[in-house]
Amino acid sequence: MSADVEPVGGAAAAGELIVPTFEESVEEQLLAERSLWRSVVIGTIIAVPICIAIWLAIVVIAIGGNSGVSWGVWLGIGAVIGLVAGGFFGGLFAFVTQSHVLDAADRHAAAAKHAHASGH
Repeated sequence: MSADVEPVGGAAAAGELIVPTFEESVEEQLLAERSLWRSVVIGTIIAVPICIAIWLAIVVIAIGGNSGVSWGVWLGIGAVIGLVAGGFFGGLFAFVTQSHVLDAADRHAAAAKHAHASGH
C-alpha cells in the first residue's frame, strides 16, 4: 500500500482508498507552512538570547586581560554577532526538525494530482 493515500476504515478490504482533493492538499500545505514558520519564530526567539550570551562570554574571555580596551564596543560587537548567529541557528534548527511536515504535505498533494490526472 502506498504512503500517499489513506485507507478507508471498513473499505480497506475492498481496496478503496481516500485520496485528498486538490483543495484539501493545498490547505494541508498551507497548514504545514504555517506550522513551519511558527517553529522558526519560536526557535529563533529561544536561540537569540542563548547565542548572545555565548558570544558575550567569548568576547569577555578574549579581551578580559586587557585594561585599555573599550568594553562597550566589543560587547556590542559580540551582541550583534550573537543576534545574527541566533537568528541563523534558531531558524535552521526549527526548519530541519519540521521539514518532515512539508514532505508529508507534498506526498499528499502528489497523490491528489495523480488521482486527478488519472481520473480516479
